[in-house]
Amino acid sequence: MGRDGRGDSSILAFYHATFQEYFAALTVEDWDYFMPRNHVNFPVAGMRYRIFEQQWKQVILCWLGRKDIKAQKKEEFIRALVEFKGGVRDFYGYQAYLLAAAGINQFKACSLATEMVRQVVKWGFGYFNTEKQEWRTFLDPIKEAAREVIPQTIRPLAIAVLLEIMPQH
Repeated sequence: MGRDGRGDSSILAFYHATFQEYFAALTVEDWDYFMPRNHVNFPVAGMRYRIFEQQWKQVILCWLGRKDIKAQKKEEFIRALVEFKGGVRDFYGYQAYLLAAAGINQFKACSLATEMVRQVVKWGFGYFNTEKQEWRTFLDPIKEAAREVIPQTIRPLAIAVLLEIMPQH
């Protein structure tokens, strides 16, 4: 804390960004601030999509970790992220889903947690197509982004899902 030399007002500065993000998350009452609640397959004119701005990720994660936000509101937000549609080849849909996957680590009671971790692991490592009897993978950007998110999600759940796909010898 200090003075800026231009007046008598004090300036509050944080030595670590986490404090700044935490306090920013405390000021957000509704998840609509991060993403328009009324989004349906196309951008809402005049509304900001903070879910796609990297500098807001930690604020969103802190918001999901708040004890004073009802679980129902967190669940709504996670569901909206998971169901997000938009962009060429659903580019923004993947980004929203991966943010939600990181977010469930702050909201472990999410009813979609297991399904989400399974999907992220599938995107990251592929799956065995029983009809064609071959291992299928996803495009590199999706695979890489999913692999980056796996350690950010609920670790014991991610480990269990990864063990399921490992070949048994």
